Amino acid sequence: LFPTLVHTQHLHGVDSMNKKLRKVILDTAKVMPPAKLSNIGGWQSEADWLMTAPEKVVAEFRNELIDAVAGALLASMPAATVADLDLRVTGWANVNRHNHSNALHHHSDLDWRLSGAYIVDSGGADDGLLQFW
Repeated sequence: LFPTLVHTQHLHGVDSMNKKLRKVILDTAKVMPPAKLSNIGGWQSEADWLMTAPEKVVAEFRNELIDAVAGALLASMPAATVADLDLRVTGWANVNRHNHSNALHHHSDLDWRLSGAYIVDSGGADDGLLQFW
């Protein structure tokens, strides 16, 4: 067994960005077939969506995410170590509604060192929204 570090971070001042992201994601889900990766019901984009979506707000979010990951790493590692990392970010979008979920899955690709989730819109749910096993 190995230790699993957990980092939680609340990004402040992102309400406007989240509204724009929500619209882009829902509009994309209307025209792009679901990728059928881990989704049970609902919609899931292709795995490289965060890097390939052309919308400005997606690039804005990607930059926020990279800054947040770097900040989390700097909180637990020396700056010189973080500077030497080959940090690459990938991401996709999920739209889950009532009774939709994502199947238990793992990220076993050797490129995966960190996994995370960002909630654009919780649909009003305050608890039980996200579970990691």
